[in-house]
Amino acid sequence: NFKEGWVNLGQAYKDLGIADKCEQVLQQAISLDPSYVHAYQVRGLARFGCGDHRGALDDLNAAVQLEPNQLEVRYMRAVVKHGLGLLKDAVKDYQVVSTAKPEHVAWYQREIALFCQRHLDKPLNAFNLDVGLDEDFKEAWCKRNHPALLGRYKPLPGVKADVADVAPSTAPANDVQAALLNFARRFGPKMQNDCAGYLPNKRQHAACGYAVLELAQRLKALWFANDTTVAVKARSRGGGKKPHCDGPFGWRDAYDILIRWRQFSELNDPVWWVDLLSRQQFEEGFGSHTPMCTGQCHVVRYYPMFPRAFSIMKELIKEQTPVPDSKKDEAQGARDCAHMYEIMGRDFFVVTPCYSTAVPGKKMEGTRLTLQSSPPEGYEFSIRTPGMPARWADFDQEFSFVWQQLCDAIADRSTRPASNRRVHDLILTMAFYWYNMMPLSRGTAAVGYMGILAMFLAIGLEVTAPIPKDFQVDWEGILTPRVEDFIATVSKWLYPSLKPLSIETLPLVSHAVPTLRALITMLNIY
Repeated sequence: NFKEGWVNLGQAYKDLGIADKCEQVLQQAISLDPSYVHAYQVRGLARFGCGDHRGALDDLNAAVQLEPNQLEVRYMRAVVKHGLGLLKDAVKDYQVVSTAKPEHVAWYQREIALFCQRHLDKPLNAFNLDVGLDEDFKEAWCKRNHPALLGRYKPLPGVKADVADVAPSTAPANDVQAALLNFARRFGPKMQNDCAGYLPNKRQHAACGYAVLELAQRLKALWFANDTTVAVKARSRGGGKKPHCDGPFGWRDAYDILIRWRQFSELNDPVWWVDLLSRQQFEEGFGSHTPMCTGQCHVVRYYPMFPRAFSIMKELIKEQTPVPDSKKDEAQGARDCAHMYEIMGRDFFVVTPCYSTAVPGKKMEGTRLTLQSSPPEGYEFSIRTPGMPARWADFDQEFSFVWQQLCDAIADRSTRPASNRRVHDLILTMAFYWYNMMPLSRGTAAVGYMGILAMFLAIGLEVTAPIPKDFQVDWEGILTPRVEDFIATVSKWLYPSLKPLSIETLPLVSHAVPTLRALITMLNIY
């Protein structure tokens, strides 16, 4: 009868990514006390993490009804409504939270919701979320800064009364939607990591399925019909270039398609190109930060990478740290973070190498393996990947080279692309540099794997194998210096699984999903 114990157990199952057990034990807590707000809150969060927005909304509505002043519950209810396209109610909830607590991230979410409402019925190829939103706003949202620090940003006016919310939908309305839905259900789960900490998120699966098909269709037109056109206003810029820049369809345009689906599938996540944040932050090296352990906490998703990363740190200490050789030798025997910090005597990082394909022998900066003191709990061991202009230029050059190699290899009709090992290797090469570049504030891993699935599909091949248990493709790329070694590891399980699959008869996603309203509808019916 210990309801708190059942909820804590449910939280543990949620954190471990065990969705069915989580649901069972939280139902037990609610059965013991149907008015226990925390049980509804945790189950709502778990359902949200599984992409069950409607189920989450039921729980969060119940929690708000029981305790109307619970700001975090009301905030999450707004996030769920936002995702479902119930934007007017979402804005109301965000406003309640940000009025009561002005520093709350709800203020940023309200602005995103208002932006979405103004673009619900505009063609998706007529705007780009990354370009349409203020760069300082995006940066401040990533950092969760107090909105008062955004001096020059002008908040959007309130909701437009004449713009209807997205209509509730639970099933396809026509044969076109049904065909796309069936494809998404087949392809979406392929992105799922079979590792502790990853809930099976059906909304992310839906976004993956639709995004993979849309990009595959676009690449098929590019590679086999020489269609190089770009929807210019839907394009992000690169490397300091102006938005809406001219030029044929390139590597960045390909990833823009995937990123759009990732952005709108979960509007609670700030998914931005790092070089589209403020120029100052870009030059200062704003980037991703992923801890493997922090204080006493072993991060469930990423701690399994610690032994390998810690071993790499020891090797790189030999050549990169300005300490006496005796210290370097002693570091080789470090048992854990505390022991390593005791030896080195300070916060420090080492940089993993990433070797170039475009310029053989050139060593680019991969990620930074970082050890920091984190009193009073202990130490943080993490990867930090800065997006500085010089580093960005290196990777931009790499992508441009590999992209052209891939396009040329597919254009060579002496060998069918589907059976051309060089084409296959170049697809994985694109993914390798994507993971090492870490170009997004969030979502790099998911977008990278969607890219692999889409590029193979464009040449008529389906990746039929799931990602192996306890294997994370992005980490394999990050912790591997040379692309040939990454290819050797991933190809062992991926290449034998490649099977022919034609997408000729499927509807064009770009035609069937022309607006943000249609995109949200397709996510809702999954």
